[in-house]
Amino acid sequence: MKHIRYNNIEVVYKEKLHGGGIRFGQQFIPIVKERFGHVGHIFEFCAGPGFIGFSLLANNLCDKLTVADINPEAVKVLSETVKKNGLESKVAVYLSDCLDSIPETEKWDLVVSNPPHVFCANEDEHKKNIILFDPNFNIHKRFYRDIKKFLKPTGSVLLQEHTESTNIDDFKSMIEENGLKIVDVFTYTSPVKVIGPKNTLGFNFPTLRKIFNPFKVYRAAKRRLWPNKPRNYYFIHAKIA
Repeated sequence: MKHIRYNNIEVVYKEKLHGGGIRFGQQFIPIVKERFGHVGHIFEFCAGPGFIGFSLLANNLCDKLTVADINPEAVKVLSETVKKNGLESKVAVYLSDCLDSIPETEKWDLVVSNPPHVFCANEDEHKKNIILFDPNFNIHKRFYRDIKKFLKPTGSVLLQEHTESTNIDDFKSMIEENGLKIVDVFTYTSPVKVIGPKNTLGFNFPTLRKIFNPFKVYRAAKRRLWPNKPRNYYFIHAKIA
């Protein structure tokens, strides 16, 4: 079992349970701050260990949080995080296939998720990796079919999708046919951070390991050579029509 801390919340997780919320999912923090500010109640759909939801709660961007996942192992670590941090009065956890087992008394101001985002043609392929594959987009279809009854009148849905797997045309009809409207489709670029003092040549010297990290060198070169290449992830913001 592993742990990661977001301010005053220590999140319990297993490596095999997360699909990236610990990394690119953290883009939700600045986006929610900029576009929504503090809201009353957030729901994380397909939560896994809840990296997105718990980090938003830890950054004081909501008063209450609901998290749900189809995987009993994920629900177990979600519940452990709630117990470990004494969050029973603030966080509700559900084992649910899409939204099927969530009571309609739940009403949310904002729904966030990085759901399974790679199309596959059948359930057998989906079962090989339930974090990655969405068979015939059935997870998305069921989500958009049912989400309206859980949204407060001014509530919003903010889903993070993968540019190499999908585009907005894959979801537009299922969003609009279920009484929702697309507010915005956008990418988010994290601000460049300068770490440590610079010498006269303009280099940073935090540690030799950081300086000569080959993966960072590759990413930096890639950004310079292909600055207009689309980012890996984009966001869909939708509301009740």
